[in-house]
Amino acid sequence: MKKQKTYNKISDELFQEAVIEYRDNNMSLRKIQEKYKINRHILSKKLEEAGIKKTKGNHYRYYFHNFDYFEVIDSHSKAYWLGFIMADGYIQRNKGVNYGEDRIGINLNVGDIDTLKSFKQEIGATNPIKVYEEKTPQSWTDKGWSEKSTMCRILLNSQKTVDDLIDKGVIYNKSLTKEFVGYDKVPEKYIYSYLRGYMDGNGYIFLRKTKNYGYQSQLSIHSSEKFSYWISSFGDSIVRKDKRNNGWKVVFKTKSSIDLLDKIYESSTEETRMKRKYEKYKKCKNDE
Repeated sequence: MKKQKTYNKISDELFQEAVIEYRDNNMSLRKIQEKYKINRHILSKKLEEAGIKKTKGNHYRYYFHNFDYFEVIDSHSKAYWLGFIMADGYIQRNKGVNYGEDRIGINLNVGDIDTLKSFKQEIGATNPIKVYEEKTPQSWTDKGWSEKSTMCRILLNSQKTVDDLIDKGVIYNKSLTKEFVGYDKVPEKYIYSYLRGYMDGNGYIFLRKTKNYGYQSQLSIHSSEKFSYWISSFGDSIVRKDKRNNGWKVVFKTKSSIDLLDKIYESSTEETRMKRKYEKYKKCKNDE
């Protein structure tokens, strides 16, 4: 079969057509080359010079989401999901140096799959949620420790989404180094929704009965050292090293726990709170 010739010169008119295919129709450079018979390497350079091509290498999408969702945190929902990803999300680096995009992932116990479904709907993702078995001696079930745990996961490929999250403090390998990025990135009026997201990812609400004081509630949030000290500014609390995972945690005293939870849940909706933790909060309120 005779190889089709590609042209090295790209006219302004043809370039504009290629821009629409690449930016708006998510067509890969290889597909554009096949369709318009133009050199994709020259097109790539022109797209980069025009500030249109900002991802690493080529791309061809099977799944889509709102790639600009985290560009500006201007709602309680965005603040909640940013906080949740800050706690329980992660960034996977693309293995290729010059090809593909990084991606954001969230892995949860299957019992919290509704949280992933809410996130998927909020960000407009067509990506599937995968349910799988994970063999971990530390996996906790209702019956105790188990060698297997059923998990659920969503992965979103987008360098734009990843870059926006990094800009908001969700860095690579963030567990022990994360810190609050500042109110210019996460406006103060949304801060309790941000904290709710973080608590749903890395927080625990305890309710225990004491001999002298009846039921007492306690909010504990696990994080890095710097992030823990920042969270501790929201109430009467203690920051200490968490020996189990080499991390840190902030523990709020009873009254501060309830006061902070009241503020955290004030702007919540069913889609922006984890049901089992919200039920524990309501039980704490009833037993005050």
